Amino acid sequence: MDPLASAGVVGGIAGLGSGAIARHAGASSTESALIGAAVGVTAAVIVYSYQKRKATEREQAAAAARAAKVKKRVASKSKSAPKTRYVAVPATKADTVMLYDTKKDKMVNGSAYELEKTPKKGEVVKFGSVNAEYVGI
Repeated sequence: MDPLASAGVVGGIAGLGSGAIARHAGASSTESALIGAAVGVTAAVIVYSYQKRKATEREQAAAAARAAKVKKRVASKSKSAPKTRYVAVPATKADTVMLYDTKKDKMVNGSAYELEKTPKKGEVVKFGSVNAEYVGI
């Protein structure tokens, strides 16, 4: 399923569910419709912000090389340490990243995340339950 379709499905389900809960809790029809719409749009935006897939060997190699630069930078203390334990390192393109765990000194998993919008360098992005600082190229 493409990112837009995934976002539509998740947003629709979240919106319907939250609207029904609001109505059951005593909200008027109009209020529950507005609550459902707001939750649905929010859920769709979150889902559409990135798509997770298996990284290619080329992406894994590029991300590992960039992660090594982050490790070297932190070890030399020439620049400040990342804001978060995890960093999002670009994998061949600025809008495709992999997650690197600075504490365990290894990539989190073999997943690549295709971002809808390339974050600013230093921006913290949420990937599921993990917050990661985008380190840029």
